[in-house]
Amino acid sequence: MKNRKNLTKGFTLIEMIVVISLIGILMGVAFPQFTKFLAVGRDTKRISDVSRVVPGYLELYFNQNGYYPTGGWNGLTEKLDGADVLGGKGLPKAVGGYDYFYCPGTNNFTYTLGVKLETKNKALEDSINDVTCPESSLTCCDITTCASNDYIYCVQP
Repeated sequence: MKNRKNLTKGFTLIEMIVVISLIGILMGVAFPQFTKFLAVGRDTKRISDVSRVVPGYLELYFNQNGYYPTGGWNGLTEKLDGADVLGGKGLPKAVGGYDYFYCPGTNNFTYTLGVKLETKNKALEDSINDVTCPESSLTCCDITTCASNDYIYCVQP
């Protein structure tokens, strides 16, 4: 007589449901943390852009022209392209409403750069105004209104 246990192969329906449920629970726990890490990564890139990348382009422009460009962020790309300092790379683009800000200072010899962040980043402590809206009055690039939980990082040379 043959043993019936040896004839059955594979998984039972209950085993499959348990495994799928466990995978679903693990994904439900891991996904929010994963999206948070992605937001922090995007913020790090934005901070790097306004702290290092864009100031480098602005210094090249200043060396060629003797002053910093006028206008806001939208006009900055055209002026830097016209001065041939971007090398075809272009300035960073705002994604998802997290805008970059550029404000020339008095007589175009200084400037302020700012960026809106997704998360409260430790780098905000190094910002020129350490702004978390609406807790304080925002002065970076003359942005006077912000929604709740906006984080603005600003730098000056």
